[in-house]
Amino acid sequence: MIPQEFLGLYLGANAFALGVLALAFWRRDVARWIAVAVFAWAAFINTWTALAQPEVYLDYATLTSSPWYRDFILGWFSRHVPAVVVTIAAG
Repeated sequence: MIPQEFLGLYLGANAFALGVLALAFWRRDVARWIAVAVFAWAAFINTWTALAQPEVYLDYATLTSSPWYRDFILGWFSRHVPAVVVTIAAG
């Protein structure tokens, strides 16, 4: 179940993704550059957030239904947020 406060963002993100998918049928290169831009933006935002406010990532523990994943977020990951997130963003 999607938390109510995220419903608008969830619907917006999915509408955007479907729009880019539709665009890919007619303007493949434009859709590819949009994907590049979205991933570059996400890498920047995640790097900045991980370095400036790493505790923000611990809030995601409340959104998971998996006890194992929640324990991972609040355990090992909580002590290594910048290293993990910046490494993923660089990828």
